[in-house]
Amino acid sequence: MRSAKRKLLLIGISALTATALILGGIRIVQSVQSANALQRSRSVQLATLSSNVTTLVQRLRDESGQTVYFIVHGRNCLLYCVAHADQAVRELGVVVAQQASTNRTSRVVDGELAHIGPSFPTRIRQEAESARFELSVVLPELRDSASATSLPALVAEQEYTKVIDRLLALEHASA
Repeated sequence: MRSAKRKLLLIGISALTATALILGGIRIVQSVQSANALQRSRSVQLATLSSNVTTLVQRLRDESGQTVYFIVHGRNCLLYCVAHADQAVRELGVVVAQQASTNRTSRVVDGELAHIGPSFPTRIRQEAESARFELSVVLPELRDSASATSLPALVAEQEYTKVIDRLLALEHASA
């Protein structure tokens, strides 16, 4: 009789153990699938961000070139000479148009950067914060200095390069 009870108890314990193992295994599989889906989602998000950062960098390079051209050829005429004021105004218009193009891409990138949260690696989060600062604080100040003051063309080019380098650091971190 004891032997039958032992067998029954052993069968019950074995059944419970097997059920726990099966349910635990199912949970592990679900967790792995969830983690893989999150990883794919982050990868797609980072790939999109990288592509848009590349576009933004190109827009900033174009803007930098137009701004330097304006500093060298137009700003002084706009401020000091009447004879070529129309040309200077046109050149400033080109700069403003390029800035508008850059701003459109910058808003897209900034929106994507806002979604870089705690689930991302620390380095990417830090580079994202740095890039947001460059776009929201440094770039507007640079634009104001380049078009409204006597900022030398070389300094303007160097400052644009710093902003671009910060964005490229973000792109490199997210690759």
